[in-house]
Amino acid sequence: MLKGLLIFLISISSFAQQQNADEILNDTKKKLESVQDYTVDINISIDMEFLRIPNVAAKVFFKQPDKMKMDSEDFAVLPKEGINFSPAKLLNGNYTAIYVKSDTLDKFVVDVVKIIPLEDSMGIVLSTLWIDSEQKIIRQIETTTKNRGTFQIALSYDEMEKFGLPSKMDFTFSVENMELPETLKMDVGGMKKPIGKISKNFKGNIVVTYSNYKINQGLEDSFFEKKEKK
Repeated sequence: MLKGLLIFLISISSFAQQQNADEILNDTKKKLESVQDYTVDINISIDMEFLRIPNVAAKVFFKQPDKMKMDSEDFAVLPKEGINFSPAKLLNGNYTAIYVKSDTLDKFVVDVVKIIPLEDSMGIVLSTLWIDSEQKIIRQIETTTKNRGTFQIALSYDEMEKFGLPSKMDFTFSVENMELPETLKMDVGGMKKPIGKISKNFKGNIVVTYSNYKINQGLEDSFFEKKEKK
């Protein structure tokens, strides 16, 4: 009798936490989906162990659910997740969500939710989200990937908080057993140290600042289609 009651209570608790996690994520997703498309200017500052890269200026175009385009006259070797990562895309996937706890991040009260993807389209094994449930925004993300190591994203907001769009993204990554591309090995002018002394396990940091958001301008799907080079 007692054993059966205990199992019942554990089941109820697990169900309540599951519902809580789904509700938190759905509320956050709805806020992000209120923006059908946007255009924004970004400035990218890169700090990597072995490579000198000047700041990069670009214009980013986004349309729901996952169309993204970046125009820039600058060039940089960047981890793909650093620029293309989208919380909206993460929340649009199929996943199992687990509510962990309520916590404090800086001065904000947040709910910690873990996401286990059920699909392999993004190569993500596990993501932990620190969500400000009052404002319905994501304040921090920590993600483990299959082949690209781990990364953490801290998000800051200003007047675009009402749309769930950040003013700053601080992206820290850690890569294990990385093989340098041959093109990079040939271009040694920007190296901080000789190729032979570069560790295959390294950390880096990318800071992206956003300005001049233009919301819901009606970007066409054709705008994001790749044009063939003549």
